[in-house]
Amino acid sequence: MLELPGLQVEPMEQASEVAKFELTLHVEESAGSFSLAWEYNTDLFDASTIERMATHFEVLLDAALEAPAAPVAHLPWMTEAERAQVVVEWNETRHPYAPESFVHTLFEDQVERTPDAVAVDFEGHYLTYRELNTRANQCAHHLRKLGVGPDVLVGIYLDRSTEMVIALLGVLKAGGRLRTA
Repeated sequence: MLELPGLQVEPMEQASEVAKFELTLHVEESAGSFSLAWEYNTDLFDASTIERMATHFEVLLDAALEAPAAPVAHLPWMTEAERAQVVVEWNETRHPYAPESFVHTLFEDQVERTPDAVAVDFEGHYLTYRELNTRANQCAHHLRKLGVGPDVLVGIYLDRSTEMVIALLGVLKAGGRLRTA
């Protein structure tokens, strides 16, 4: 409580039903401890998201207190359970493939399953699996005419682009081996 000559001031709780900003963190110190309150736009966030963010913030603060000289980028912000889920569980993507499976044949299997799904998205330029397969087949036919076949080494020197993906698949479909720079 703030006291001024002839005036007594007390903080007054003010209920607000509208967030002024998308996300605000209010921090208040009292008697050597801190209390935090999150104010958020409910059109953008739900309560579970804010709870998760608050937990992440708490983990980050605990880590900062334990290693105050560490750069923030090196501090953990996920709980051990979340980290295990993201790093281990969600990355458990092994799928049994026959040892003779090749990348381009696995790709063709995907073309059969989802021909109209987006296969490549580069700088706003999209190719579906069908379109990518058609263009890679054209590339492979052209390479075969040029003498590319089993175990022929083919160098590719392209910047990242849809054409690079087409060329890689084309070389594999022609039976060549890749050499990238």
